[in-house]
Amino acid sequence: MRTNACLTWCSLFQTLSKPVWVHGEAMCVNAEADEAISWDFDSKAEDLVYGQIAVSNGFRMGFSYSGVNITSPLTAKDFLRQRRRWTWGIIDSLHILPHGSRIRTSIAIMFGFLIFPSSALFAVLTALNIIYLDPLYYVMGIIAMILWLIHWGVTGYMIGRKPRYFILGLIASYPSSFWTFITSSIAILRRPPESFEVIKKKV
Repeated sequence: MRTNACLTWCSLFQTLSKPVWVHGEAMCVNAEADEAISWDFDSKAEDLVYGQIAVSNGFRMGFSYSGVNITSPLTAKDFLRQRRRWTWGIIDSLHILPHGSRIRTSIAIMFGFLIFPSSALFAVLTALNIIYLDPLYYVMGIIAMILWLIHWGVTGYMIGRKPRYFILGLIASYPSSFWTFITSSIAILRRPPESFEVIKKKV
């Protein structure tokens, strides 16, 4: 899921120097930017705020496709803990972001949260003939789904660099999207964490 998100949101928008998400891990800044932009923000998503404000102050951002080794959540509980901190950290930081950044990030949050359940429901209702689609829109929907699956296949391939990882990417598409939607929903329903919760860093 992290690879998919980085290929979808991070690489494109950071290459355009119009970042949506900004991750502190593996982010490199030069001395000029670090002297001009403070890390002292009242935010649990200080990396996001730092990157967005830096760009709004005239600094440019890029994206490297080099590999970075990080510790992913090792349990479902840790995944939910991380998702909750990220989700609420981003939401609570929206008022700090520059206007254009706030719009991009808000749109990304809405798309990320709503597009999977709405498209999955629409696909089921169409398959059951509860909703009728004009043939043109039906074909467009099929093409969109094929492109979505190909994107997941490419994501899998980027991880393992072997053909079987492309297949694993296809298989992981719906379970990964469903799981992320569920955990994000739980994270929002549980309200913001009272402390800076972190995941376990050792196996």
